[in-house]
Amino acid sequence: MFGTAAQSPADAFDRSVIDFISPVGIAWGRNRIDIFENFGMHESAFFARTFDLLENELGCVAHRLRQ
Repeated sequence: MFGTAAQSPADAFDRSVIDFISPVGIAWGRNRIDIFENFGMHESAFFARTFDLLENELGCVAHRLRQ
């Protein structure tokens, strides 16, 4: 999903979620207000989506490695 050249709006949104939690984002002191202002969702929903994105991406990587 993250390595594709053409991205749908949903893919771009998901990429921004991942970028937001990157080490740089964490170093900037991100908080629940930043999450709501940037993504329009509460902290618990944001981290649930982040977990799903990462879990899905890791599953895709594992599948490619098994092939």
